[in-house]
Amino acid sequence: MKKLLSLLSLVCGIFCLSWLLSANSLHAAEPSSTEENVITTGVPEGFDDLLEEQLALVDIYYQGSLVNSVMARYTPDSLSFESPEELVNNLPNIANPGILISQLTLPQDTNPSLVCFYPEQANCGVLNPAIAAIIFDESNMRVDLFVNPQLLSKSILNVDKYLPPSTSGTSMINSFSFVAAGGDEREEVYTAQLSTIVGFDNYRVVSNIESDNENGGRLDQLSLIYEYRDLAYQVGTFRSLTQPGGFYQQRDFVGFRINTSLASRTDLEQVSGSRVFVFLNERSQVEVYKDGQLIDSQIYQAGNVELDTREFPQGAYNVELRITGDSGRERSETHFYSKSFLLPPKNETIYFAELGFPEADQTESYPVASEEQVFRLGFLTRPSDYFGFSGSLVSNPEQESIEFGSYWLGNQVELQTNHSINSEKEYANYYLLSLRHESFFMSASYRRTYTDGLTLLNEQNRLIDNNQRQTTFNFGIPLSDAVLNIFARTSEQEDFSVLGTNEYRAVGLNWRKNILRSGNLIVDWTIDATKEDDDQRIGIGFVARFLKTRWNFDSSLIHQSRKRNSVETDHLDKNVRFAYRNLQSSLGRVNHSLELSDTQEQQSATVQSEMSNDYGYGRVVL
Repeated sequence: MKKLLSLLSLVCGIFCLSWLLSANSLHAAEPSSTEENVITTGVPEGFDDLLEEQLALVDIYYQGSLVNSVMARYTPDSLSFESPEELVNNLPNIANPGILISQLTLPQDTNPSLVCFYPEQANCGVLNPAIAAIIFDESNMRVDLFVNPQLLSKSILNVDKYLPPSTSGTSMINSFSFVAAGGDEREEVYTAQLSTIVGFDNYRVVSNIESDNENGGRLDQLSLIYEYRDLAYQVGTFRSLTQPGGFYQQRDFVGFRINTSLASRTDLEQVSGSRVFVFLNERSQVEVYKDGQLIDSQIYQAGNVELDTREFPQGAYNVELRITGDSGRERSETHFYSKSFLLPPKNETIYFAELGFPEADQTESYPVASEEQVFRLGFLTRPSDYFGFSGSLVSNPEQESIEFGSYWLGNQVELQTNHSINSEKEYANYYLLSLRHESFFMSASYRRTYTDGLTLLNEQNRLIDNNQRQTTFNFGIPLSDAVLNIFARTSEQEDFSVLGTNEYRAVGLNWRKNILRSGNLIVDWTIDATKEDDDQRIGIGFVARFLKTRWNFDSSLIHQSRKRNSVETDHLDKNVRFAYRNLQSSLGRVNHSLELSDTQEQQSATVQSEMSNDYGYGRVVL
């Protein structure tokens, strides 16, 4: 392994050195009155054709889908369409084609800094133009077109409001999931789940069996559901409903529920999850636990990373992130996550009511109800295209709580607030702001709970979490061929067991500049400066990527200067990754990768394999 890493790092070093030497030789070839090398931003003599206009066929993607392929002329800075009329005529729901054609007749800024090169890349692939704008990926001859929503016409759907009553016979669907993680010096953990749905007419029987390394197998949920038009009736054991930004954590429930259902509706249904950002001072493996069970495990590069939450279960709950860096340093964070119905159909309201008993903490092979009865009811409404608000009431033998919130989803802005107060005069607040502009993008959130730490209160009946505060901030500026990001995160949580407070603070900036783009080869210069509690780091280096339709190769050489606990170190971190992606495999969508890393603390090899199709989704990390 050590010899292989050394060989790969030598290849990367030779590549970067040869590129730098070739650049210097080009400058040295220019006439100069002195013997010193001259650095210039212009094109060297004899290479003027590099900036000449190119004519090529480009693929046009609109709203995430391929709509057409047209001829265009482009330079490193701009792109012009040969036939804007043909392009606009192939776009759906354009209210005023003339305005859009006039805009697309002009040369368009290519916005190369906003091209997305890898799945976890933040702040890329999105524009909010005044009229229209594009992102041009020269390596794939792809143009992503963005149009201001005010130029779009509203579609009128002449469809029935409800699906007809079911006349099907008995049917069954099974889905299986398995998540595991571990290492040479770490405990191996796993969680497996088998979900089954048996349907007949408008009835469904839903069951969920799970197993983990600590508790073994058990029946987690079993309930009967009847749905007709807007209402669903459910009895048995199930998971309580949640609201976006809410403070009531999702609980396993034994009882009865009636709620508004969109399953039979043919109009709008949207499900959205809150975004979870985590600051990583080094390449790290992030394991995500819910109620002590592993639900996700992935490896992320250093920086301000947004976690992939697509496979997180629906609901509102605290997730524990167990982070293990390449240095072997371990830490954990707690984040509140919410995935629920965010927008009901316009001018309508979603209701729910639950009555029963939360499941007890004791672990048995079947659900066991606690002795405390809980009653919940709530609503979520949307009186306009962009505005909505919600409210809920919770009552148990020891506390009552009321929550109310609002949200605004505008063209370039998202606002959300949520507030809660209980019978003990404890309260909580949550605020979220996300703003996108042609010149910058910003997101910020603040979550605060205020409690008295009541010692006689049964923790299962606590409706607002113990004193804690979480803040996140991210600000980015896209430049012509670079992106600057500034980010910060703080977390404070009171721990009554030790009469103290757990604190975490991180702040930093990231600067990425493209210095070479030739065919499928892309080279970026990166600078990272971060401070995480007692750990300070500055990383400067190069990232090279060779991108093909299915095969990708990534390599990085980053010089790390680190100061931890007053100890200063310097090291050249080397990383290579080979990836294969096939979106149209007979097995479904598959992604495989092999990654080799050499840092100051350790050398490692990581294999990731991911597959998704109509039958399910799976990922293995070794």
